Amino acid sequence: MQLFLHLALATFVVAQSEPLAAITPPKGTQATNLPALGLGTWYAKGSNATAAVAQAIVDGYRLIDTSPFYNNQKEVGAGVREGIKRAGISRQDVWVTSKLWTTKHSDPNGGLKETLAELGLDYVDLWLIHWPMGPGNTFDHVPTWQKMEKLPATKMTRYIGISNFSPAQVKDVLKVATIKPKVMQIELHPYLPQEDFVASLQKQGITVNAYAPLGNTNPAYKSSATKLLQHSTIRSIASARGCTPAQVVLAWNMKRSVVVIPKAVQIAHQKENIATPACAAKLTAEDLEKIAQISNPPHRFMSSPCASNQFKCFEGTTKGF
Repeated sequence: MQLFLHLALATFVVAQSEPLAAITPPKGTQATNLPALGLGTWYAKGSNATAAVAQAIVDGYRLIDTSPFYNNQKEVGAGVREGIKRAGISRQDVWVTSKLWTTKHSDPNGGLKETLAELGLDYVDLWLIHWPMGPGNTFDHVPTWQKMEKLPATKMTRYIGISNFSPAQVKDVLKVATIKPKVMQIELHPYLPQEDFVASLQKQGITVNAYAPLGNTNPAYKSSATKLLQHSTIRSIASARGCTPAQVVLAWNMKRSVVVIPKAVQIAHQKENIATPACAAKLTAEDLEKIAQISNPPHRFMSSPCASNQFKCFEGTTKGF
């Protein structure tokens, strides 16, 4: 079983779109794209965040996602360094993503320097614009992107990308971009598949990265909808295929070439999630069709900071561009 899992983690690809990168690339490999599955750290706090990140790296995770907004970059960075040491690998083996917060749009360079100081790292692999709006209730995504394009040359980040943009805002950036966004990070799960939007991004060669891939599992998301992992369709498929509900939900996204970053502080959950490729291999076309029906009606669980600031976010995300 351990040998099978090792091979699955190292070679997992999907049939649709471009193959995802390995979850655990060979030691000494500096990935040129996001590993297929990583660790999200929103709501991971204090020493728990450090321990979770370190253990994840020891167990084979090579993608760690954080943000200044999460107020845990110091702890996450400590976990990255500890995990690298314990796993006997080097910094280039681990992909670290962080983000530019809305208050720093006028100075992405300064924002990135602050993030690196908090993380205790010399560089991040990916630096995203966290939201398309900046101070003053304005969408300033185009000039912010133009400032972001100067950052790879500083060696403080290897790649740049975007998050929570609408289709129209992605088009705005592509019209002026001299560096195309490497990644778009958005909320994606069976309650919110956004098929056309995902397909449009992938057609442009932009890697799609799903946050909240387990839907409303995180207690931060307040919703009256049935917890995704408790949905009868998910549980039925999980039982039939010998998977857990979380593995079924993660595999659904990975089967369409979407990178997933589920938060998992508990070691058992980390091990469960990283074993998802074995489940993905068992899902049938009929299973995927059944899961597709869950999104009627769709549910979006992320609203901040849009709702609190009366921004019009996520317009047109049910469509492509």
